[in-house]
Amino acid sequence: IAHMWHMPGHIYSRLNRYEDAVWQQEASARVDHAHMMRDAVMPDQIHNYAHNNEWLIRNLIFIGRVHDALALAKNMTELPQHPKYNNFKKRGSAKFGRMRLLQVLRTYELWDELIALSQTPYLEPTDEEEEQINRLRYLGLAYYQTKNIKQGDAQLAQLKKRLDDVTTERKQSVEKAEAKAKSSLTAEPLVALRPDESRASIVNEAKNSAAKPYISRVRKLEQNIKALEAHQAIAQGDLKQGYEMLKKAGGADEVYLLAVQWKSGDREKAEKALRKLIGSHKNEVHPQATLVELLWEAGDKDAAKKEFEKLQKISASIDLDMPLFTRLAPIAAELKFKPDWRIAKTAATDVGDRPDLNSLGPFRWKPSPAPTWELKDATGKVRRSDEFRGKPHVLIFYLGFSCLHCAEQLQAFAPMVQEFEQAGFPLMAISTD
Repeated sequence: IAHMWHMPGHIYSRLNRYEDAVWQQEASARVDHAHMMRDAVMPDQIHNYAHNNEWLIRNLIFIGRVHDALALAKNMTELPQHPKYNNFKKRGSAKFGRMRLLQVLRTYELWDELIALSQTPYLEPTDEEEEQINRLRYLGLAYYQTKNIKQGDAQLAQLKKRLDDVTTERKQSVEKAEAKAKSSLTAEPLVALRPDESRASIVNEAKNSAAKPYISRVRKLEQNIKALEAHQAIAQGDLKQGYEMLKKAGGADEVYLLAVQWKSGDREKAEKALRKLIGSHKNEVHPQATLVELLWEAGDKDAAKKEFEKLQKISASIDLDMPLFTRLAPIAAELKFKPDWRIAKTAATDVGDRPDLNSLGPFRWKPSPAPTWELKDATGKVRRSDEFRGKPHVLIFYLGFSCLHCAEQLQAFAPMVQEFEQAGFPLMAISTD
């Protein structure tokens, strides 16, 4: 059923009707949430769930519903990271949630919030190399944008340390492969009959094979280091150099890159490129609002007013308290626009009957309450589920000591009870006995 709500979102997105696409995708999310919470289904067991929600977040970004985009992205990162259904190696909620959370924070310049979230589970450090590299790049960007050069440099230093480590690891791997190849050649009975070029080819092939897994790792680190060095230059006031470096590094937000180009003194090319981008990103509020701001700063107030009026036509869902839009407030005032300059959206007439979204389910997922229990422990003391309510804990259900495998599992856990408790995870086992 949720998928039926979802599919029109494809059509509306292709038509740049993002308000309507968001309605469909939000309906799909709400139906999925209601189903999962009612029937105790793990979120990422539903194949389309993460795809729908990450796309919904993108479309929320397009229409300026930033608070909802943030809330849903954070909710995706909160979902159970089941090893089979949802982890950073899979295209599920964990990976998409963090990806879209960073995108929202970057697009709408929520640098302080990004820094704060980096100290929470939402954007915590991870052992996944690609995710950690992205984290360091975004965190470095946030520090440089807030003029905290020292902390920005600290993130850059961590990336450089990672590159040094990977380069050393690659060198050792290649040397080991080379030694092994030479040793195998020496061990051949007819080694003397092999041409020199054949022997060299075998050694080179072994070295290249050992180096191959490191190519993409090194490239990604080098690109991200160059990007942060570009942001470092921008933070220090060298916009022209920063723009050239960032353009070469790749991976930057297109609108931000063009804004830097504009502010570096290359307005003509930047404006032309930004207008072209807006033409191919119809009904997206972020690039349109950026053009208004840049034109106004350049003193081209008539052009800014025309673009502001275009922005108003797609402004229905904009969160005015976002930095980009708060900077437009004095512009709106000078243009004699209302403080709330948004224009309400006219309801589409070709979408069929739409129920109240709240009737379909909640906007965000939350775990279903576990059944309560009250049982005696091995000492005869009555224990209750209320002892653990709202706290992380491990609850083991087993068939009793007539189940040999169950007993073996308990014996494996028993020596670690104290270790679990010290980590903040009390253990409790309940059997059929």
